[in-house]
Amino acid sequence: MTKRLTLLMVASFLYFIACGDSTSGSGPDNLTYVNEDGEEISIDVSTGSFKDPRDGKSYSTVTIGEQTWMTENLAYAGDDYGSSDKRYGWASAQEACPEGWHLPLKSEWQDLFKTIENVYGDSAGWALKSTSGWKNDTIHGEVVSGNGGNILGFNIEPTGICRGNDCRYKGSMTGFWTMSKMDREGDIYYIRFETDTDRHSGEIYQDARLHIRCVSDKNTIFESLGKCTSKKEGSVGENKSSFYICKDGFWETASLEQKLNFAFGECNAGIQGKRYTLQDTNYICFSEQTNIYVSGTESRWVDTLVYEWQITPKDTILKDCETAGDTLCQYLDSTFHYKLGYWAEANINEIKKCDSTKKGEMFFLNKKNYICQDKKWKVATQAEEKEGLCDASRQYDMITIDTDDFNSQKYVCVGNRWYPLQAPEDSLGLCTSNGEKGTYWGLEFVCDASEHIWYHHFTDSRDNREYRSVLLNGMLVMAENVKYGGDSMYVWHEAMVLDESCDSLYCAEADYDTSGHQGICPDGWKLLTTYEAENLLNFYAVPSKLSPSITDDDYYSALSRNGWPRSLGNNRSGLNLTPNQIDTEYVEETYVISSSSHSMEIGTRVTDEIASIKYNAYTWVSKESTGSWSWPNKPGDRNTFAYQLYFYQTEFFAGPQDFNENLVITGYFEKNTKASVRCKKKLL
Repeated sequence: MTKRLTLLMVASFLYFIACGDSTSGSGPDNLTYVNEDGEEISIDVSTGSFKDPRDGKSYSTVTIGEQTWMTENLAYAGDDYGSSDKRYGWASAQEACPEGWHLPLKSEWQDLFKTIENVYGDSAGWALKSTSGWKNDTIHGEVVSGNGGNILGFNIEPTGICRGNDCRYKGSMTGFWTMSKMDREGDIYYIRFETDTDRHSGEIYQDARLHIRCVSDKNTIFESLGKCTSKKEGSVGENKSSFYICKDGFWETASLEQKLNFAFGECNAGIQGKRYTLQDTNYICFSEQTNIYVSGTESRWVDTLVYEWQITPKDTILKDCETAGDTLCQYLDSTFHYKLGYWAEANINEIKKCDSTKKGEMFFLNKKNYICQDKKWKVATQAEEKEGLCDASRQYDMITIDTDDFNSQKYVCVGNRWYPLQAPEDSLGLCTSNGEKGTYWGLEFVCDASEHIWYHHFTDSRDNREYRSVLLNGMLVMAENVKYGGDSMYVWHEAMVLDESCDSLYCAEADYDTSGHQGICPDGWKLLTTYEAENLLNFYAVPSKLSPSITDDDYYSALSRNGWPRSLGNNRSGLNLTPNQIDTEYVEETYVISSSSHSMEIGTRVTDEIASIKYNAYTWVSKESTGSWSWPNKPGDRNTFAYQLYFYQTEFFAGPQDFNENLVITGYFEKNTKASVRCKKKLL
């Protein structure tokens, strides 16, 4: 919170300076920031005014880079739209702006927000809101002002959201229309501002009445193509190397056929077989003989030639490259490498060397960004694309990555990897000072600097034992196993606190896995459900554009730093999952990797090498199985099984290399086996 208040004070100071300058004719200051390459970027900001020729009303404006916005809500009341309170319905909003101006596109709001956030972080809402009139906001129990800084003179006021004459949320919210179509449910995309410092978006009913901020056509698609009117319906145009078609009052991205017909003419017999290049892609006018059914007095099938644009086939392009003597050939987004007499998709390690001199170097190949680390190429995460490698020089640095249109994710550099910051880190900051305390959601957290984890401590009133818990996915989860009754391993009925007969009978009178069940957990805490358990252990192990490939670190983030073979765990999540079972199920068996084309023996584990090593971690969840069934080699009554969550690590000894398999899953286990218990307490 200190950082946020400092930002508010500094930005407010700059605003008052800007206001003072504005009265003397100079307007707001330019926006200046340092980009990811360390370059200082300055965006020109200037003010002006515009008089609407329709009614003579004047509006103040601000130009930010190439965008010019009205800094007042449109107040034009035409014959069919507008009102005295400067609000419009969706349909009338699409036509309300004067000639030379238009209702902002979603992308134009995004550009505005991105520009501001380059300077003010995630406080775009604060920068655009008025300096008075907003109600206070409460963030993690702390009351803060809902007023903004009005840095650019937008002066967005909390006028509420209206539907007909029913207006609500005055003082805490306001909304603006965008140029967008109605979805299937009849809702429209809009922009919303609330009492917090951020900006918001969503969908709203079409009969809502919202405000309008018009944007100048200058430097936009409307300057080159004009508005999409009924006279332009179906016409195609080009703007900044992109092609659009006018459809139902909106400019939409043109299809491939529409784009090529516009650029080269219709594909027909006159240009059949000819090839053309547009925006680095080669196309061919292709013809194909086909049969069509003609109905009528003499219905029949008729042979005909159909002409259509197609991307030139890959084999044709590769043949061109081979004829030219090239060993690398680009086809669409893929690079191919000619080796040993045939073309194959290029392997980065075959065409680009990664050594100590190229540490941190980025290379784009076959739709992926690679980064050189430890003399190996690996797929780069978005954090690495923006900031480069996490190494000793960047320890504990924090960065922010945009994840989609209106969201972002903070990352911190720990060890040699960028990790996502989760609650309460996003509020309290990275834990680096041992014993430091902070409050989040009304709970006290204590920093364990050795693991960089904020832990919440609580006491089990039954035996006065103290436990640590960690905040994940909106709930507190115990960071250590329950140890009530002098043990930390329980069979099913002990974990659930049910009759011993339940180890062989189905005893759940309610759906424990949906409603949750206290069992052996302390008061106010419950066993994890199956869904919660799977999400927790896979907390970091989800492939995405942020982390395009799952690595060992993803799985190991749930594991304790001690107790696992080869020190597997890094405990980045704080779950501190410890091994509690010896892996004996497959001892002295030979493992084989098989496919349709070959089989390869990997190796045989030797009993005396692993018999004393704990490879697995098992913990009960609140799901019980029902019905009779059997597993291969394990016939039995399914009533004797219940669900456990487990981390399963197997290791194969195969000469100079080991083969490892790491699984984070839930599955059925016999109720008379022992497993640990982790409890949770929901906060959201």
